[in-house]
Amino acid sequence: MFVRLGGYVLVPAEARTFFEEPAVRRAMDRVTDVVLIGFGVKAATFRP
Repeated sequence: MFVRLGGYVLVPAEARTFFEEPAVRRAMDRVTDVVLIGFGVKAATFRP
């Protein structure tokens, strides 16, 4: 049980270092931008 709880602490710490890398952040920003623009286009062209 304690091993699993320790994993809950260690995995997010390792994930944080991965997601803070500049290349990963740029890629996530690009994906987020595309998704938000897509939602905006869909909302602008929606007809009830």
